[in-house]
Amino acid sequence: MVTDQDGTIVTTADELRTMLLDTFDLPIHWPKVVDTLKGAGVSKMYITGPDNLFHRLDRTKSNFEVVTVGPGKRSRPARKR
Repeated sequence: MVTDQDGTIVTTADELRTMLLDTFDLPIHWPKVVDTLKGAGVSKMYITGPDNLFHRLDRTKSNFEVVTVGPGKRSRPARKR
């Protein structure tokens, strides 16, 4: 896992707990998150759930293949007429 506050990699339960608690007090620093993910070799990003921002950012689109996943994004079978 990567913290959204500063892009550090989470490896322990204590770090995860701190990350979750910091979510309420610290802003997201997306450029650091992107740098960490790219440095780890990530090339495809799945955006799940509601998102009106991150999948549209130039920094996201230029560094990853972006796939949005959610109830309104799934393919549906063709309707029979």
